[in-house]
Formats: sequence, C-alpha cells, structure tokens
Amino acid sequence: MAGATALGAWLALSAPWPASPLVLAVIIACGWWQARPVIVVVGCFGLATVLSAHAWAGAAPARSAPFAGVVTLLTDPRPLGPGVVAEAVSGDRHMELRAFGGSARRLRTRRAGEQLDVTGRASPPSGRHAGRLRARHIVSVVDVTRVSFVGDGTALARSANRARRLLEHGARTMDPIDRGLYLGFVVGDDRGQPRELVDAFRASGLAHLSAVSGQNVAFLLAVAAPGLRRLQHRARWAATLGLIGWFAVLTRFEPSVLRASVMAALGATALVSGRPAGAVRALGLTVTIVLLLDPLLIHSVGWWLSVAATAGIAVLGPPLAARLPGPAAVRAALSVTLAAQLGVAPVSIAVFGPLPMVSIPANLLAGPAAGPVMVYGLPAGLLAAVSPDPIATALQVPTVALVRFIAFVAVSASSWPLPRVGVPGLMVVTALLVVVLRRPRRHRR
Repeated sequence: MAGATALGAWLALSAPWPASPLVLAVIIACGWWQARPVIVVVGCFGLATVLSAHAWAGAAPARSAPFAGVVTLLTDPRPLGPGVVAEAVSGDRHMELRAFGGSARRLRTRRAGEQLDVTGRASPPSGRHAGRLRARHIVSVVDVTRVSFVGDGTALARSANRARRLLEHGARTMDPIDRGLYLGFVVGDDRGQPRELVDAFRASGLAHLSAVSGQNVAFLLAVAAPGLRRLQHRARWAATLGLIGWFAVLTRFEPSVLRASVMAALGATALVSGRPAGAVRALGLTVTIVLLLDPLLIHSVGWWLSVAATAGIAVLGPPLAARLPGPAAVRAALSVTLAAQLGVAPVSIAVFGPLPMVSIPANLLAGPAAGPVMVYGLPAGLLAAVSPDPIATALQVPTVALVRFIAFVAVSASSWPLPRVGVPGLMVVTALLVVVLRRPRRHRR
C-alpha cells in the first residue's frame, strides 16, 4: 500500500477534479471494509497520483507582480548572505520571502507562526532551486521592501514559540557553539551552528544528530512518560497525541519529525484500541497517510532518509541483534546502527554519492549521548530559563559535556581514513548481510 501510494505520488497523473478523488476515496473505504487489499492498493495508487497532479497544478509559478498583504510565517527566518529568507503563506498562496537591509533586520527576529504585513515584488521561482521550491508548494519569491509585525498567530504557535524562547534563554550561559548545537539537538534550530561544524557532522555521518530528527519524538515521550503514566488510558492517549502535535509545531514540521509523529500517533492509537501493530505495518500506514496528505513530500530527501532509516531498523534490526556476537548492549547498539545505515544507503548514495564508512563507528560512539541531550537537556533548559545565571550554568553542565562529546566525535571522525561505500561496496555489504542473516539465531539462557 505504501509503495503504491509513493509510486502514484511520483507519477502525478491528472484526472477530473474533484470527482476522481471522491470516487477513489470511496473505493479505498469499501476495499478496507471488505478486507480486499488489492482494491485498497489500487485505490491508494489512484488517489495519490490524482492528488499529486492537483498539488503540482496548485504550485504553478505565479506571475511577476507587486505584492502587499498579511502573511503567516511557515519557517523561522534563516541567513541568506547579508539578508534573510523565510517561507510564508497568504491565503492558499505559499511564497518565499527574501529581505535585505532594514527589512532583513526586522524580519530576522520573527518566528514561524507569526503574522506580518509585507510589501514587495513577487516573481516566479527560477534557477536551479525552482523545482525544490515548487515541491514545497511555493509559487512565488517576494523581494521584501517593507515588513511590519501584525500578530503572534494561533495559540499553538504562541505556545511553541514561547517554549523555544525559554530554551534559548536557558542556554544563555553556554558558549555560542554549544548553544547552537544544543538548540539543534533539542528543537531543530541549527541556525547558530558554524558551517565547518555542520560539514564535520555530515562527513562523519552524524548530521541527523546536529538537527532534530525522528528519534527526538521518542525522547520527548520518554521525558513525558512519568506524567503520562498517571493518566487513564483514553486521557493518556489524548495527551500523547496533543504532545506529539505540539512538538511537531515546535520543531517546524521537519520531515523526519513528521514521519515519527504520525508513526507514534498510530502506535498510541493502536494500543488504546487493543490492536497493537508492528513497526513495519505502522511505517507503511505512516507513509500512506502522509503522502496522501502531501503528495509532493515524495520529492523530499529528508523524508525518504527518515523512512529508509526506520525501515532498515524495523526490518533488519531484530534479526541482526539475534545473530551478531557480543554482549546484549553492544549487539543492540550495533544492530540499530548497521540497520539504519543500510536502510539509508540506497537513498544517500543516489543523492549525495558514496556513503562514509566512518558513520558506523561514529554513530556507535556519539549515538548513546544523543538521547540524554534531549531527555535531560529539555527539562534542564526550561528550568535554567527561570533560574539565575549561576544555577543555569550548573544545570547545563551535563548538557554542555554531552554536546561537546558529540561534536568531538563528529570532528574527529570526519578525518578518520576510512573508505566510502558506493554501489559496488553496497552490493558487497548486502552479500555479507545475507550471509549473517542466514546464520542461526544465537540461543541464550
């Protein structure tokens, strides 16, 4: 079902609107009710391809024209040379705002979810980034000449921005580099990370740690678990869904967080209904649901890396852990790392080129520190925000130590003389994997 949905979203075949999606939705519902998987698969393919074609049509570049109106920011402003850039929406029109000079200074301090009054010149996306912008539903690029604050946005946006401000204030006593890494680990705000450090994380295969990723959802639920366990089943389910949705807003709906959020919500719902689903089934449903909601996400590399890593862990993790030698803790860590790297390898090699082998030992070393940064660093940051500087500094000592350790591993591993794996190497690794998986499971008392 997930594969058919992904294929349909990629092909984007047009059909009469809105009759086609309505008919296909009825077909899917009937197939699901009657337990006819073939009908459901065909219906998902048809619905995804029609929705994708409609989304592409809606993302057709707008004509050049003056623009003046109120917009809602979809992303936090990021540096663009001497200026800043941010995504925004006005009505159903998505746009990219680019500001320089005084307009950049006023836009730089604003946050996603806030409303701004903007004046400028809109033009269609062009150049090598035009396709990427269209895949994000952006129909025009606005060169801003004037911008002014209108409002804080919805209650959900206000609460998320308030939490981000608290965490930023809680990190005020940190070194700027430590603060940039900490905010990246916890809420995905990587704007304060130096370019050379970002490159080191990428070269060592630890880029998924330097910014928020799907595993942060699991860490968040671990932080909230003591409070959630005190609630009744249905209240716990509602609180869990609310917390997951709020965290998605807090982290600006990063593709990996979106995948993990939907998957976690499905898992919580399955537990409440008394029909727990396996990880593979939950991932398939997640891919289907998300791509039907936003078919253009099929073109997001971040989305597919997250899906591929999760698929690798779900499919290969348990059998590898059962067959690898060594203590249980080592086998668990190694099996997850290997499974995730094998899962992302086809996507990573196709998009970025050969995969660095150094990512395996680097993840084994740095991975165990990533969880505590979130599990301890999130509540510690909130507490530090309302504490005097000496107490805030003391509270953040463990966080700083963890962040610096991860950065040390990334910088060191980026220079280790290990080879990169391309397509031939991936074939060899796959053959070795087959040999390992054919071994009998290790029997333990």
